[in-house]
Amino acid sequence: MEEAETFTTGSLEATHEYAEAQEARYAGKPEEAIKGFRRAVELDPNFGSAYGNLGALYWNQGNQADALNYYKLAMQHIDRMTDREKFRTRGGYYLAVSDGDKAVEEFSALVKQYPADSMGLSALAHADYLRHDMANAVEVSRRAIEIYPKNVVYRTNASLYALFAGDYDTSEREAQAVLQINPVYEDAFTILALCETAKGKFDQAAGWWQKVQNASAGGSSSAAGGLADLALYRSDPSSAISALQKGIDGDVVAKNLDAAGKKYVIMAEAQLMLGKKSDALQSVKQGMTMSKANVLFAAARVYELAGDYSAATELAAELTKQVEATPQAFGKLIQGDLQLSHGNARQAIQLYQESERLLDQWLARFDLARAYVEAGMYTEATTELETCLKRRGEATDIYIDEQQTFRYFPATYYYLGRALEGLKSPGAADAYRNFIAMKIPSAHDTTVDDAKKRLAKM
Repeated sequence: MEEAETFTTGSLEATHEYAEAQEARYAGKPEEAIKGFRRAVELDPNFGSAYGNLGALYWNQGNQADALNYYKLAMQHIDRMTDREKFRTRGGYYLAVSDGDKAVEEFSALVKQYPADSMGLSALAHADYLRHDMANAVEVSRRAIEIYPKNVVYRTNASLYALFAGDYDTSEREAQAVLQINPVYEDAFTILALCETAKGKFDQAAGWWQKVQNASAGGSSSAAGGLADLALYRSDPSSAISALQKGIDGDVVAKNLDAAGKKYVIMAEAQLMLGKKSDALQSVKQGMTMSKANVLFAAARVYELAGDYSAATELAAELTKQVEATPQAFGKLIQGDLQLSHGNARQAIQLYQESERLLDQWLARFDLARAYVEAGMYTEATTELETCLKRRGEATDIYIDEQQTFRYFPATYYYLGRALEGLKSPGAADAYRNFIAMKIPSAHDTTVDDAKKRLAKM
């Protein structure tokens, strides 16, 4: 069959292990799949496609370091691969480094030559997601499902892209379909938690995170980050810190330093919300020590917010020097933040626009809106903020690395209130009310305090 996978190995035993590992992967059993692909490369150390699949699995788990190591091993054996294997392996590598353009190039060539290659279609959809082309990601993912309807990974991806596109009904339907196939699939629980958050059903969202937490040790780690993100979405930094500390303790025991490092940086955000700058700086330094490569942008934001401008400037420079468009775009955002913090709104606008030209991402639109508000350009701000509202699903994973960032979305309504207030529009009051409604009654957040004061004067 045209959709059947091809791979190059001279070992029948390795072929058997590979085929069983691939079935486990598609059934939503990543740990079992990892073990199978490892057995395959033990039997045939030159099995390039097996290394590539290990790279993809570790990348799906948010473990970029191991993912890139396995992709490098795969590339050492690319001379032994068929064209089909080369397209898949190189395309997977480009996904791992968030180079959506190059990934689209590889996977487009793959599905042009093999139109029924379901894995190629699924990967092409993810490449479209990296390019923030959500409509095409949804469409291409559906084509993959039509070929392989019982594939848990494909259905989960389709659910995820629908979430990013703001189609929560479709996202929930696909996630529930995944659970019909695999009732304990953690990624489906995560998507359902995010859908409930988007609809303002916070108790239900917490319930889904509890299911993630109970699913496995890895789920417990993911749930700690998800619950912290939900707490910060609601301006409840104390609850966020509690969840994060528990997650960090588990990550350290499991020697998952990448996950622990990311949580330390989120903890720094929570500590800043509490006004504890020295604690925040200590936490972000700990995160950098554990996993610098995975927290560059998030750490730079914390340094800027905490007033350590030299550290933020240094990390921004590291980002902008990288070859890929994504880190360059993030670096421009930090440079814009630095200009905005010094009252240079016009220079910030220029840098945010440069970032947007590199990568049209949700955060670039949001930051640009903030700068327009500070510059008194309220009409321009409303344009960007309305785009942020329409694209709110993209705010769930701003860093494009399998960690939740929905906590950045509520402030869209705060700045919309500021922009409409600047335009003397009565709609400002509704925007502030929408913002406050997302928060707990005892919210510890300066923007919430400001919104309440502004609303009281209207």
